[in-house]
Amino acid sequence: MLTLKMILRFLFITVVLLTGACTTISTPKSPLTPTNQPQIQWQAYQKNLASLNHWQASGVIGIIIDQRGESANFIWKQNNDNFWIQIYGPLGMGATIFSGNQQQVKLVRSNKKTIQAQDLKSLMQSQLGWSLPLDGLYYWARGLFIPQLPYQNTFNDYGLIKTLSQQGWKIQYSHYMLYDAKYPLAEKMIFRYGDDLKITLIIKSWLLNP
Repeated sequence: MLTLKMILRFLFITVVLLTGACTTISTPKSPLTPTNQPQIQWQAYQKNLASLNHWQASGVIGIIIDQRGESANFIWKQNNDNFWIQIYGPLGMGATIFSGNQQQVKLVRSNKKTIQAQDLKSLMQSQLGWSLPLDGLYYWARGLFIPQLPYQNTFNDYGLIKTLSQQGWKIQYSHYMLYDAKYPLAEKMIFRYGDDLKITLIIKSWLLNP
């Protein structure tokens, strides 16, 4: 016969297991400290961010295109030039995986159907109706601009990019945190292209050098 103590013990263990199963692994983070010299602070942060080329980010993506809104969950793994992006959830499609590099990309749907293309932009555009340029996203996700291309930016109080305009895209960064006591990364980014496309990334977890 189950006693009250046994029932409470069972419930406690169940809660612990469920909580552990829902916990997302993330690199330790801490708040940033404001600076009176944003340009100087930016130089130090920029060097650290440029050295970061291996990460996993997960969160929620929201898209507003032609005044229609949709959202989905995503997991993004980057290892130098190689990427793996899974989009899943309500976005009007089953789980979809994009993977590849600058030379070739492919899409794999939940039904195992595979489509290949030469670049991510055209593949996303044909399958989703919207896209982000891979060459830009590799830098923009880290709060950097694409080297050797024209850009405009503003800094925040931490010496980090607050707004960035490049290749026709306008990007807003917020909710910066310092990961691994070295890498300042934004947990919210808003990408706009013209008046018809707005993409919001909410990053719930940054896992660096997994």
